[in-house]
Amino acid sequence: MNENPWALIPELALAFGAVLGLRVGSWLPRREQWLVRLLAAASSLVGLVAAADLLLLVAAYLLASIPLYALAGFAKDSPGTEAALKYYLMGALMGVVMLTGVTLLYGAGGATGYAMLADTIPDAPRGVVAVGLVAVLAGLLFKIGGCPRTSGCPTSPPSRSPGRAAVLVVCLLGLVGTPPTAVFLGKLEVFAAAVDGGYTWLVVLAVVNTVASLFYYLRWIAPAFLSAKPRPATDALVPAGGWSAVGGYSAGAASLTLGVGGGLVLPLLGGTLLS
Repeated sequence: MNENPWALIPELALAFGAVLGLRVGSWLPRREQWLVRLLAAASSLVGLVAAADLLLLVAAYLLASIPLYALAGFAKDSPGTEAALKYYLMGALMGVVMLTGVTLLYGAGGATGYAMLADTIPDAPRGVVAVGLVAVLAGLLFKIGGCPRTSGCPTSPPSRSPGRAAVLVVCLLGLVGTPPTAVFLGKLEVFAAAVDGGYTWLVVLAVVNTVASLFYYLRWIAPAFLSAKPRPATDALVPAGGWSAVGGYSAGAASLTLGVGGGLVLPLLGGTLLS
């Protein structure tokens, strides 16, 4: 049993940040609420020190999902109710997928701790490790939401912010995993490991899913450049702030840079490009 009181600092920092954030946020004016966000981010980074196990990651995923389900339907209208139901069903499914990935990694590496897995995974079957990692990442990065309305994705008058529209296209193609994005190189590595491990059927299934998802994302890309009927003023889209633009441009640039320069980056990470 660890009796060192310093071992409780990550948990205490998270609890202190939550309580202090609630108290401070109740008194600060709206324009200064960024201080609460900064406090929450700092305390969460200090809770990460203790996050050294896959099971803790799964527990955090499940605990964080529960309030988000309620927030999705907080307005209690039809779109919010539909979004909450879809979010819950997808979250439950991806939680099972994540647990499956943890089980595979535990079977391959004999542990769930990050430090022990780093030592045992290199000698484990590549196919099992690849499937396990994909399952865990799928649970974390599953496509949230989509369009909560059954009538289709929202549209707005075209090419208003051409730069941001281009970033949107790059990021959506990255979700599909098409070149020249960084995700394409990642898929090649995972697919190669799966084939080497005898999981060719899984690669075929993933490719079919990629082709099917392309049609879904085209529903988002096309309205950004094609003409559309004007939307009512009450349903107009509000442009994002400056920091959102910086984040979008940075993500798009990083995806393209890693996609084009993957031949230089992957060897540094221990990967190998397919010729």
